[in-house]
Amino acid sequence: MIETASIIYGGYIVPWTLTIMILAILSWFFLSYAIYTANGGRRIAMWVFFVPAVFFSVLFSRIIYWYCHSEQYDGLMSALTNLSVDGFAMLGVIPGVVLAAALVCALKLDTSFLAMLDALSTGAGVGMGILYLTALFNAGCRGKVVVSNPEYQHLPFSSPITAAGGVTEYRFATFFFSFLVMFFISGICMEYYFNRKEQKGATSMLFLISFCSAEFVLDSTRYDAGFFRFNGFVSVLQIFAGIVFILICLISGILAIKRNGFKWYYVLLWVLMFAAEGVTGYLEYLVQRHGDMYVEIYAGMIASSLCTGIFAYLCYRTARRREQAVTEEEEIQKRTEIFKRDDEFFDVDEEDETEDGRRRRKKHGTVVSLILAVAAAVMAVVGFVTLLLSRKGKKS
Repeated sequence: MIETASIIYGGYIVPWTLTIMILAILSWFFLSYAIYTANGGRRIAMWVFFVPAVFFSVLFSRIIYWYCHSEQYDGLMSALTNLSVDGFAMLGVIPGVVLAAALVCALKLDTSFLAMLDALSTGAGVGMGILYLTALFNAGCRGKVVVSNPEYQHLPFSSPITAAGGVTEYRFATFFFSFLVMFFISGICMEYYFNRKEQKGATSMLFLISFCSAEFVLDSTRYDAGFFRFNGFVSVLQIFAGIVFILICLISGILAIKRNGFKWYYVLLWVLMFAAEGVTGYLEYLVQRHGDMYVEIYAGMIASSLCTGIFAYLCYRTARRREQAVTEEEEIQKRTEIFKRDDEFFDVDEEDETEDGRRRRKKHGTVVSLILAVAAAVMAVVGFVTLLLSRKGKKS
C-alpha cells in the first residue's frame, strides 16, 4: 500500500502516518499535563518528562517490533537508525513512559511516582487510540478475517488492503476497534481519577488492567501480530497481558495478607482470576484451530478476558490498607507546598491580590499558554524536518 502524503512541498513528502503520530503524542502529553498540574503536580516535572518519554517509547517500540519482525531489517541497528515511521509495537510505549516517569522522580522533580503515572494514564488511551489510526495509511493492524459481505466492507467493520496479485481484500479493522476501545478506556480512567486521585497508583493500575484485557482479544484478531521467536502460538502482547494478571494476583495477595490479614474470599478471587485467564488462553487456542467459528469463540473470549480484568482489579483492591495513609489535611498541605514551588519557578506571587497582581497573573497565564503553543509547534516542526531530510536523502 502506497502511503498517502499529508504535505508535499517540492521534493519533500510528509506522510499522514507521521502527522498522526505527532498529533497523538501532543494530545497525550497536553491532556495529561493539564490533569496532572491541575491536581497538584509540578509543571517542570512534566516538561522534563516529555523528551525522555518520547525517546524511550520509540526505542522500546522499535526494539520489540524488530524482534518480532526481524526479517524486515538487516539487524537491530538497522531498525533503530531507520527514520521511517513504519514499524513500531504499541506495547513499547508502556515501559518507555514508566522509565521516563521514574527518571523524573529520581531527579527529585516530583515526590510521587505513582501519582505521576495516574495522571499519565488518563491521557494514555487518547494517545494510543490516535496512534492506532496510523494503520489507515498502511496495511498493518488488520484482522485475519476477510469480510466478504459488501454491507460490512467499510469502517468500523473492515478496511481494504491490497493482497498478493493486486487483489483488494476487506479485512476486519482491528486498528479502528482498538482506537474506539482505547478512547473508552481513557474516559473510564479520567472518571476514576477524578473520584479516586488520592489513591496513588489506582488509576494507572486500572489502565494497565483495561489495556491488557482489551488488547489480548484485539491482538488475537491481527494477522500481523508479533510473536516470540520460540513461540508462534501466543503473541508477545498476549503473553505480556497474561504475566501482568498473574503478577497482580500474586503481589496483591501477599500484600493483602500482610496488611489486612487472611480472608477466605482472597482464595476465591485468586481461583476465579486464574480460571478466567485459563479460559481466555484456551479460547485463543480454539480460534486458531477452528477459524470458521470465530464469532462464537471471540464472543466467549471477550467475556472471559473481561472477567479476568475484573477479578484482577478486585485482587488489587484487597491489597489496599484499611486505614487512610494520608489525612485530608496532610494532602492539602502537600499540594499547597507543590504549588508554591511551581510559583517560585515561574516567579509568580500568589499572595498579591492587588489589581496589578491580578494583571500580572493574567499575563503569566498568557505567557504559559504561549510557551505551550510554541513548544507544540517546535516539536511538530522537528518531527517534520527529520522525515523530510530522510525522504529527500532517499530520493537523491
